[in-house]
Amino acid sequence: SPIASQRSLSVVEESVAEVTATQSFYHRGCALCRVEQYKRAIADFTHLIHQPPTSSAIPADWLITKLTEIYIHRGNAYRRLGEYAQALADLNQSIARSNSAQSYSCRGLLHLDTNEFAAAIADFTKALSLHPTFAQGYLWRGFARVHSGEYELAIEDLDRAIAAIPNCAEAFNHRGLAYFSLSELEQAKTDFSQAIKRDSE
Repeated sequence: SPIASQRSLSVVEESVAEVTATQSFYHRGCALCRVEQYKRAIADFTHLIHQPPTSSAIPADWLITKLTEIYIHRGNAYRRLGEYAQALADLNQSIARSNSAQSYSCRGLLHLDTNEFAAAIADFTKALSLHPTFAQGYLWRGFARVHSGEYELAIEDLDRAIAAIPNCAEAFNHRGLAYFSLSELEQAKTDFSQAIKRDSE
């Protein structure tokens, strides 16, 4: 009947509007993170976490994936603000929802920020087991290993990072620190020079 058709159309329109609103909050939160407006980003992600979409127009697997990403993004925003307890809670939630390399990598970065190097190494190692070609994982684990005094292992990680990201000044700088700590001064000097060449600041 015309009334039934009108009601069906109204339900579809509401579902489409709900999907659009959800996507808008998500994308705005991501954009705010890019311009370092972390508090506003957190507000958008919090809205989505507390008011998740329930429309049948949204596939369940999409919702699961996005909620995992929302926890990752909000956790990273908290980390940038130095609110480490909230960041850890969100990143733990993301790992509980999805055993992903991204979740472990982001939690590893949090552990780096708080000087928990053994925990950082463990998380980056887990991330690399899930995504073995993730060059940034080798870079960050290399950083953690330098700070942990695991200089030979750090050099191995940073070798792999440099092979994949040859213009990364930080990788050369940290490898230089590892060589310097091992008293391999010529190697250290070469790496520091390469770091300066790539980033004179």
